[in-house]
Amino acid sequence: MCKDAGITPIMITGDSINTARAIAKDVGIIDDDSKAIEGKLIEKMSDSELMDAVLKYQVYARITPS
Repeated sequence: MCKDAGITPIMITGDSINTARAIAKDVGIIDDDSKAIEGKLIEKMSDSELMDAVLKYQVYARITPS
C-alpha cells in the first residue's frame, strides 16, 4: 500500500544483513540484495557519500542506536 501511495519504505534494523534482506524481500521492501547495506560500511562514509547512499539503499542492517 505504501508503494501504491508513492511512499518508499525503509528498514533500519540491528539484525544481520542476511536476516534483514530476507525479511525485506518477504514484505516487499526490496527485490534484490543490492538495496541493502550494513552499518559498518555506513560508518566509513563521508556526509556526501551518505547523502548518495540514502537514494540507493532501502535496508540498513546492523545499525546501532548511536
